Amino acid sequence: MKKSILVIMLSLISLISFNITQAQTATNRTDACNNLNNGSPCKYTQTVNSPTGPATKTEEGFCDRDGGGINPTRLVCKTGSEANGWKDCFRNTIVGDACMINNELGVCKGYSINDCDTTKKPTGNPGGSTPATCGSSTCPSGKVCVNNNENKPTCVNDIKGNDGKCGSLTCPPDKVCVNNNENKPTCTNNASTPGTPANTTPTDATAPQTVGFINPIRFNSLTELIAGIINALLGILGAITVAVLVMSGFKYMISSNPGEVGQALDGIRNAIVGLMIIMGAFLITQYVISALAA
Repeated sequence: MKKSILVIMLSLISLISFNITQAQTATNRTDACNNLNNGSPCKYTQTVNSPTGPATKTEEGFCDRDGGGINPTRLVCKTGSEANGWKDCFRNTIVGDACMINNELGVCKGYSINDCDTTKKPTGNPGGSTPATCGSSTCPSGKVCVNNNENKPTCVNDIKGNDGKCGSLTCPPDKVCVNNNENKPTCTNNASTPGTPANTTPTDATAPQTVGFINPIRFNSLTELIAGIINALLGILGAITVAVLVMSGFKYMISSNPGEVGQALDGIRNAIVGLMIIMGAFLITQYVISALAA
């Protein structure tokens, strides 16, 4: 008993530890794409050197095929100028990966840039979202989009601290944190154009497929099948009983021997009783099957 309790406790502790580990933020570009698909938004933290010492920096991007190394088809979190690589189909692509061509979402059907099939859509979040743009480009990690002196969108350094504050303030959702003309942190309007949200249409290539078969029998359920088998057996027994009745009647007509006449009469009586039993069994079977199907 004590051993059983100990095993259960160890199992619970292992399960809790696993969940806690899974919940932790990834610390490298490979772990950031664990359990994700091509095109899924991803992020990971890394320690970088700064003028004030080591600092934690969060990199955000999109999962894409590695394209090299030991496992070129594994997914890694690509950031900066590599972030949009998931849109293309190339030699290390897996058929069914999310892709985009002419700003339209699709699914890779081959291994070249033009093999993005836009008649099919990626499933769920993977491949379904695209980053915000700043003018005609996308700001790399660590940059935000604001209007410059010519009122044109441009990417500048994001100086928001690790605590999420801009200096001593917290910028509202539609503002970003940049240095003003006096080189002081300030919240200003976000000039980026929002990206497309995640697509939730199932991918034809990955969605569960249904195959239709022609039913070779006329029964649509187990109850109907059992009823059919019983009725078939009763039909065979009925046919045999009728045959016995006919044969016994014929024997009765042509026989002159009292013994043979008696046997014929016994055969007729037995056949009639048999037919009554079969008819009763048929009616009872129909009633029971109807009750079960109701």
